[in-house]
Amino acid sequence: MGQLANANIAELSPAGVIAATVAAILFGLLYCFAGYRLFRFLLGLTGFILAGSAAAALAGWLSDGRLVYMAAGLVLGGVAGAAALYFMYYAGVFCLGLLGAVVVAHNALAGQPESWVPWALLGAGVLGGLLALWLMRPVIVLATAAIGASLVVHGAVFLAGTAGLHEVLENPAHEGEILSAMLIGWAALTLLGAVTQFLTFQPKPEP
Repeated sequence: MGQLANANIAELSPAGVIAATVAAILFGLLYCFAGYRLFRFLLGLTGFILAGSAAAALAGWLSDGRLVYMAAGLVLGGVAGAAALYFMYYAGVFCLGLLGAVVVAHNALAGQPESWVPWALLGAGVLGGLLALWLMRPVIVLATAAIGASLVVHGAVFLAGTAGLHEVLENPAHEGEILSAMLIGWAALTLLGAVTQFLTFQPKPEP
């Protein structure tokens, strides 16, 4: 028990990191292809991820990366965030639209070093949140498809690195090609997920 309490995030085993990545990819597929159908569940999951990640990061900073405190922060913050977005329906819709717009803007501006990029991401996020409140169904579909596709693509690239392709992925000579491939893969998966959701949509979720 004492070893667990003193374990550090930097000491997490490769198998644990891979398992977490696979879980992220599975969640990404759920977001991408069933976001609208499972909207209430994913709304709570979004709250868990956002609040839990923030709480875990804060706990890690305060405890010098001790896993037990980060895990406690993740669970407590995640449960609070999930409950908040699940029961505060329109706030959850806004946050989901905001997150989806930030993902789209981040992929569109990938590789841009300009100082205005963070402001563009913030502006896109606010606009996406407001659009989600106005055009609920299409924005929910597009946002969940974009978020899910991003999780899948980034998770797949990480797994490729652990599978022995890290030298290629970390080679500066291939950086442009890799970013382009990731962008194309993300856009294609987003489109496929959105089309699938539009073709199999359920009645609009009610607050």
